[in-house]
Amino acid sequence: MGSKFLDKINSINEKNVDDDKELVKAIQKMNLTDMKAYLNNKTKKKANNRGLAEILRKIIEVNPTTKMRYINEGDDKSKIKKCFEIVLAISKNHIITNSTIELIVEFKDTYEDLIKNYDHDNKDIYFSRFTKSISRSVDVIICKSNVEAGIDIVKHTH
Repeated sequence: MGSKFLDKINSINEKNVDDDKELVKAIQKMNLTDMKAYLNNKTKKKANNRGLAEILRKIIEVNPTTKMRYINEGDDKSKIKKCFEIVLAISKNHIITNSTIELIVEFKDTYEDLIKNYDHDNKDIYFSRFTKSISRSVDVIICKSNVEAGIDIVKHTH
C-alpha cells in the first residue's frame, strides 16, 4: 500500500518537472504578444508562478546567444512599453509570490536607467508605477499570509 502511494507521488513529481521544462521552453520562444496572452490565460497553458518567474527572467537576464538583455536603450519604444506593461501585469497577478516580487525588484533595478529615460522622453511615470506595484504586491502577500494564519487559527480552535 505505502509503495503504491510513493510511486504515485513520484510520478506526479516527475510530471511536474516535465511540465516545468515544457513551460520554460515555451516561454523562451514567446514574444511579447505571446507573453501577454499567457498572462491573460489565453493560451493552452494556464499562467502559474513558474511561468511568471520565467517571463521575468527572460526579460531581465542576458541572452547567452545574443549577449543582450530582452530590451535595451535604442529599442523601439512600443517594445519597451509592452515589456513594461507585462511586468506591471505580473505584479498585479493574484498568484504572485515573494520570489516573483524579488524578480520585479530586480527588473526595476536592472532597467532603472532605461525606465527613467523612457519616462523622461515620453512624459510617462513607469518608474513610479513599478515602485507602487512592488509595494502593492508586498501588501497582497502580507494579506494572504494573514488570511492563511487566520484559517490555521480557526482550524486549531475547532
